[in-house]
Amino acid sequence: MELDQVPRYQTDAAVKQRQITPEWSHMWQILKLIPKAPLIDIACAEGFCVWMADKAGFTQTLGVEIDEGRVLRGRKFLGDVNLRANNIFDRLSLLKEYRYFIIARFFHNIGDEMSEKLMNEIDKKKNYLLIIKHKAGPRKETGAKREPLATRKGINTFLDRYPLSKKSFCGDLIVAGKGKYSNIPAFLRKHMPEPV
Repeated sequence: MELDQVPRYQTDAAVKQRQITPEWSHMWQILKLIPKAPLIDIACAEGFCVWMADKAGFTQTLGVEIDEGRVLRGRKFLGDVNLRANNIFDRLSLLKEYRYFIIARFFHNIGDEMSEKLMNEIDKKKNYLLIIKHKAGPRKETGAKREPLATRKGINTFLDRYPLSKKSFCGDLIVAGKGKYSNIPAFLRKHMPEPV
């Protein structure tokens, strides 16, 4: 299997050079600021967010990615990151072990029905935190309109179905908490600038 493929979501500078690029700097700030808890990155690609979480002091992390090539590439360049090549929908039981969920540019790939299935499983928990990275802007580079679940507005509307406290942040991020984590979005807002 080819390990040197061009990444779809995580740049060579981030993965190969282990560099926190401007694209990921706000995610890095969030990971450093929030209290540490078990964290899973769903559809993690090469696992760069897992690597950042490890560097930020998280001790229980996991990245799940359906593309085994991405997982192998992540292990090759990022070292000892806890990644699994699985379809999350075949392993929903994994979610029980975690309190924090990173979902980066994934909802629009799976559509509303599967996004709802994933969120319904997560929402069974009394306490959890979502860190969601969406696409920048309402339009693609081609000028075509983005799918709703690829945008801040679309994801916020989707999350309105759940009892969450949420805030948007620079870096195309949304942080949403439930239960004992519902105060984290407001806590982060005190330390991070408003989105532009």
